[in-house]
Amino acid sequence: MTGRYLIQENIPAEEELKQAAYLLKKTAQTKEPFILATLLSGKTMSLGRFQQARATFIKPDRPMIRRWTGGRAFPYGSGMLSLCLMAPHWQSLIQEGIPPHKILNRYVRPLLTTLKKWGLPAFYGGRDSLTVSRKPIGYLTFDVEANNALLMQSVLESQDLLALRPLQEFVTTWIQNFPRQDLRWEAFEFSKREKEKIDSQPLLSMEDPREHDPKMLWSDLCEIPIGQFYAGLQLEGQKIKEVLLFGDFIANSPAVSELEENLKGCPLEWKEIGRRVDQIFTNPRNVILGLRSLRAFPDTILNAAGKNRNPSYPPLILRGGIPHSPP
Repeated sequence: MTGRYLIQENIPAEEELKQAAYLLKKTAQTKEPFILATLLSGKTMSLGRFQQARATFIKPDRPMIRRWTGGRAFPYGSGMLSLCLMAPHWQSLIQEGIPPHKILNRYVRPLLTTLKKWGLPAFYGGRDSLTVSRKPIGYLTFDVEANNALLMQSVLESQDLLALRPLQEFVTTWIQNFPRQDLRWEAFEFSKREKEKIDSQPLLSMEDPREHDPKMLWSDLCEIPIGQFYAGLQLEGQKIKEVLLFGDFIANSPAVSELEENLKGCPLEWKEIGRRVDQIFTNPRNVILGLRSLRAFPDTILNAAGKNRNPSYPPLILRGGIPHSPP
């Protein structure tokens, strides 16, 4: 198998995200893995796929853009190195039979090995970040498409990293540490036609129009290991008409969309909501990381309906009908 990689510098966040989206489609078609290693430019902050833009406190002078991957918000401009791996299947470059919830654990290993060779003894504690001496140096996240194509992303602070050796050497060393020994990597460049396709690639919207519906009920903020989780809810009698799920969790996006659809018409009963959640996330193709338990879904949805307001939750600040986490 041949894999292809591109190393580039001084690329705006919007352009890099469009390139990643294009390569994610291409890997599904060609069955070849791609790596996009990018030194970003600008002052952009990136939002996770499932975060609510107006509920994220970011300085007004920092433009925001939404990633294809879940997780928390973090810097996505100058001083950051984005490593995107696009593969035709989430098991393409790791041992077959590994369950989806261990995706990050397996794909981070070549990166940890490379960082240690660079004199940076990075530690991965099983969540969404890398640390050196307890100081965060990078973030990990991913998405898996409905066709099983994988986008694995690591975003690292580049100053200390590139003070040691050139970017080219770091990326090629990282690539060599992948366990697939039969995989041969070759450098590539985008053709003129591909660049035109990339330019026309749409990005994810920053807001869902349904967020502004005055009939939307909002839950309190539920603390989860990697941030917060909450829900917006519209009711039709004692049944769910519409539900929006927001937070810092990481999941395959088709599963979240399927769950929101599956909950329509569901009675406001903890057991039935839980059954529908289990129906989605006990499917071996689906994965969600960052929650202590799947019961966060029925608890938070019922909380939005006012059925179990939990005083131990952090208070919710409402601004214009849109929930905001406390500063």
